[in-house]
Amino acid sequence: MLVSKKKYQHLQMMKNKDEIEYRCIISEMRQAAREERELVAKELVEDEALLKLNEDLECNDLCVLGIERNEIGDFVAVTIKRNDKLSVISLFSLKNNNKEDFCARPSVEVTSNLLNRELKIEDTHLIEILDRNGSGNGTILLDYLKKEAKRNRFISINGNLGNVNQKNYNDVEKFYENNDFDVSLSKDQTSGSIKFIL
Repeated sequence: MLVSKKKYQHLQMMKNKDEIEYRCIISEMRQAAREERELVAKELVEDEALLKLNEDLECNDLCVLGIERNEIGDFVAVTIKRNDKLSVISLFSLKNNNKEDFCARPSVEVTSNLLNRELKIEDTHLIEILDRNGSGNGTILLDYLKKEAKRNRFISINGNLGNVNQKNYNDVEKFYENNDFDVSLSKDQTSGSIKFIL
């Protein structure tokens, strides 16, 4: 709930005149704002989706890195699963979607080379095609990958592009370039590599 400058000044004058009345008005405004936030949260994030997320967090040993709103207005939880060699960052839709299972979520798998301070993208699942549908989910995943790499003091993220048919190669190339990766393609444009310097 936003308060105009005029209303704020009026409240300040009231504060000087009658402290009790001022506190009541402020309390009512806070309560109205709290109720408004709760209503918006209920509309945007469905309870069943949160329950499923909590189950998956427990069952799959996941941590939530953040919650983002994608380009089409849906909220997604960005999760990470770490083990000694492989980390997986994935998205979990906070819309009620019973068909979605852990293996069908957009994700990026990375391994770390501590000696060279590099992260290597080993596999991506659905991320390159996500921006074609306008969701921006692929970009959200890569942004969190960059944040995690920076937080853990890596100096670069790299990966190989392969097994992409030529028809989709331009989309894949554009996707990574739009996310600030350097893309190098083979002459026949059936393979290549990507790199992001932190």
